[in-house]
Amino acid sequence: MASVHFYLKGSWSKQRITEAEKTNPKVLQDYLNSKLQITWTVSTAGKRLQVYTAKRIEPKFWDSEKERANTKVYKTHGVILNDLLGQLQTAGEQLANENENNGKYTTLEDLRKLIPQKKLHEQVIEAKIDIEERIKTFLVDHKTKKGFPLRLNTKKKYKSIQNLLIDFAKTNRISLSLDNMNIEFLSAFQTYLNGLQDDDEMSDSTKEKYIAGLKTFIGFYQKKKLIPYYDLSEVVAQSTEGEIYVLPLQRLIELQNKKFKTNRLNTVRDQFCFMCWTGQRFGDYKAMRKEDFATNEFDKKVWRLSQEKIAHGNLLSIPIIEYADEILKRYKGGSLPIPEITNQKFNLALKDMGREAKFNFEVKRIKYYNGKARIETLPFYEVLTAHVARKTYITNSLILGVPERVVKEISGHKDERSFRRYIKLADSYKSAVVQEAYSKKNVERVLKLIGDKEKFTDL
Repeated sequence: MASVHFYLKGSWSKQRITEAEKTNPKVLQDYLNSKLQITWTVSTAGKRLQVYTAKRIEPKFWDSEKERANTKVYKTHGVILNDLLGQLQTAGEQLANENENNGKYTTLEDLRKLIPQKKLHEQVIEAKIDIEERIKTFLVDHKTKKGFPLRLNTKKKYKSIQNLLIDFAKTNRISLSLDNMNIEFLSAFQTYLNGLQDDDEMSDSTKEKYIAGLKTFIGFYQKKKLIPYYDLSEVVAQSTEGEIYVLPLQRLIELQNKKFKTNRLNTVRDQFCFMCWTGQRFGDYKAMRKEDFATNEFDKKVWRLSQEKIAHGNLLSIPIIEYADEILKRYKGGSLPIPEITNQKFNLALKDMGREAKFNFEVKRIKYYNGKARIETLPFYEVLTAHVARKTYITNSLILGVPERVVKEISGHKDERSFRRYIKLADSYKSAVVQEAYSKKNVERVLKLIGDKEKFTDL
């Protein structure tokens, strides 16, 4: 009777693994994360035949005793793989036993013919499952530079990248296996994105974001030695800079004092204005609790961030200016500093708030598609988002004379190039103020008020 087994080519013995755990854990991890060939061995009529199944798997996902994928850790894809191995075992045993009974020898070619050839749609389904599991693992294991988990919006971005990769693979008949993600793959994916020029949602800035995300994903698996190393900087996405939308200081103060008809918009007003006075990202406000507010050594009220903002090794403290404190006092009887609202609902409500507040002054929105600018003019309330509050804080702080170093420390900006844009905008505003102050009309108006030279000297 034929005997059928499945092994990993180049797998380590239990003794070697045990020794490596003690002496060289890093080498062990590299081994556990490296993809090994699954070989199919059929012993029949005194011969031992060994065939490559065209499948690979990392040792950490393989159960050597059961000779199958461990579906507790390698779920969906492991089930499909085990189903294939089960089919091969049954087919191999039947063929070898039948040949033995008929006095025939089973050959390697006989076994190879039993390995099913995947159709295109089957390859796409398998690629879809594999990339889904790889991205799921990435989202769980990958951390920010400071060692914190990825934000919800970042996870949504990778979901979009995942769907684009699946469409890309289907369109170009390209495998999404990790060992295929070489520099040609990355360049081809970039070309594919550039071909989506008829999709109004796929602006150059969006493509840049997706390419940067995919490079981070590839770099993650390069470190695990599951993707061959190459210099990711060789593929550069077309860089574009979006507009900076800022609510002018006077408008901000007017907004804070405006009474809306509904509690919903009044709450959104307070959340938005508080963000304009403190300059953090939306996730920081979602995590904000009353116990995060305290008085510092100068007897000034501060907000000590409870998330990942750290300055010089200490938890970052955001100064609570009078305008911000005025908002907090409105909710002093509640359990939260300001009632919570989801990011999506907040951004939708902001447009309603801006419309009712008559933020109808026009702004330009510029988007680039394959390097070509498309410009549209629309009312300010249409571009209102949570991020406008952060931009408003940074720009107004610079206009009011807060030192750049202090603003950068509070905002958490590390990229000098992106921060320079705020400085340029603030300088432009100051320049406009000076030009207006020294305009002929204004100078003549002031001189008329002051009177003659002697009166000016007395002043």
